[in-house]
Amino acid sequence: MVPVIYAPEAERDLDGITAYIAKDNPKATEQFGYRLISRAELLGALPHLGRPVHGKRQVRVLLESPIQIYYRLAPDGRSVEILRFWHASRDPDSLTVD
Repeated sequence: MVPVIYAPEAERDLDGITAYIAKDNPKATEQFGYRLISRAELLGALPHLGRPVHGKRQVRVLLESPIQIYYRLAPDGRSVEILRFWHASRDPDSLTVD
């Protein structure tokens, strides 16, 4: 098992997603937020669970519908970095990952 690290962009994405859900259903916000984090943390044990992303070198994506979790495994294999939490309805071409 390797540590899972969250990029600042991923943290902002998660905050934005949960704030959006909270407008309509505050109780669901907490449950969905925990579900996303649990799914992301699973990558520490199974870093190749997601599929490679075409055109984005060394980036993989794991779906927790309707959110796509973009991540990469460190070159030395000692950590997983969560890059973005991205709603599947958003334009994937506007996604930036560093």
